[in-house]
Amino acid sequence: MHKANSDHPIVSTDEAVTLVGGGHLDRNVLNISTRHAPRVVAADSGADRALQFGETPEAVIGDLDSVSDAARSLLKGRLHEMSDQDKTDFDKALSAISAPLVLAVGFTGGRLDHTMAALNVLARNPKRAVILLTREDATFLAPTRIALDLPKGCRFALLPMESCQVSTQGLRWNLDRQVLAPAGLVSSSNFAEGPVTVVSRGRLLISLEAGQLPVAIAAVLGR
Repeated sequence: MHKANSDHPIVSTDEAVTLVGGGHLDRNVLNISTRHAPRVVAADSGADRALQFGETPEAVIGDLDSVSDAARSLLKGRLHEMSDQDKTDFDKALSAISAPLVLAVGFTGGRLDHTMAALNVLARNPKRAVILLTREDATFLAPTRIALDLPKGCRFALLPMESCQVSTQGLRWNLDRQVLAPAGLVSSSNFAEGPVTVVSRGRLLISLEAGQLPVAIAAVLGR
């Protein structure tokens, strides 16, 4: 086991990375993620989740308090301990990865505080291209301006992580410099009428149907 230095990436690659957490995960979601992001890294007990589905992570990052003895034995030499108690294992692992895109799976479901913490990590990493993927949703932090080539009828949600001014085009119910806020107005259960453009100020999450993951990837990478 290695003591990780947070000043230097543990995994550095030009390929997209699938980051596996220890929360709810099914094989189909992991398979979809690895098709788009073939490098596999685990956050703490995500090591056991990855091994469960036949994926051997090239690195396991976190405080490592939840990794099973069996996984420790199989992944000897790939364990990197980061003991910063002010960060979740998701945040620790993300900070130790240098990659153009990270698809995060297994960070939701079960305890609500874990899901909320995962959304918090998205909000606190505005310079990273990170998509939180579940069976139902692909969720990511919106840049100041983003265009998404969506089909009509696609479910679309805007979830503010702070007070945000938002304008949209292409939604069933568009916003015109509308202020959204965690304790104020949010825009959930909206729908695309075709390609969508969002212009925002503030930390705003966009959540799409999981089937629109390729659109989300293209948008966050500016393609």
